[in-house]
Amino acid sequence: MSKIDKLENSNENIIKFLEEKVKKEFPWEKIEIVPIKENVYWVKFDTWNIGYYIDSKWETVVSVWAYATEEDYQDRLKSLWYRDKKVWTEYVMYRLKDNVKIDNISVEYLNIFLDIRFLESLKWMDLTKIYNLTREQTLKLIPIFITSWAFRIKDLLSYLEKGQITQEDFSKYLPQLRKLLKSQCIDEWKKFERFWEPVAEQELKMYLEKGYINKKAARELYEILKKKVDKNKQEQKIKNDTHSSLVQEKSTYLT
Repeated sequence: MSKIDKLENSNENIIKFLEEKVKKEFPWEKIEIVPIKENVYWVKFDTWNIGYYIDSKWETVVSVWAYATEEDYQDRLKSLWYRDKKVWTEYVMYRLKDNVKIDNISVEYLNIFLDIRFLESLKWMDLTKIYNLTREQTLKLIPIFITSWAFRIKDLLSYLEKGQITQEDFSKYLPQLRKLLKSQCIDEWKKFERFWEPVAEQELKMYLEKGYINKKAARELYEILKKKVDKNKQEQKIKNDTHSSLVQEKSTYLT
């Protein structure tokens, strides 16, 4: 059996497992589990089109329904340049800049709600730094922040330095954040670039000096940041060249 066949069989088994779990939770519903990206599945209901995303272990990645029922839902969408319109019993998502309908079985749709959760975590992280929470309160929030992908090693360190958590607490969560660091450096969907501050070389240097990452990891992460900077420069150059060409064409046309 080839690797592709094994992957397909594995995915089929995961979908079957998830369908059985979700059907027990919603026995009256016709359920379909749709793969969206690696380890993320959309729970599709037959009677309404707002559901939630789960991973292969049946753990919730993000609940669309939970956000869609909040009072400031439309405001949150507008801040991301989207709007959700109710048409009869269905909710239809549109991109504001071009009024294009967004399929709810798509990575873009998933990322809208991951962005909402990301921004929500940033807001709460700010509040935890303004108001000196107790250790118990802080420890309840840390796992939520980690799941949102917004929380970095430096944020955990700030809690330790303020005395909101102990060294033992710091050591407990450090490995989880160390695992996240590579994807935070890559920042595929530019969440930190769009909403916060991206991971920089100085941050990695601090982690290395304090022993939070080793030299091998630091070299790999430095290389990721370098490639990202080079890519951004290239993209900006293409934009500038395109703009210059358009201006020149317009000038030639007018003369």
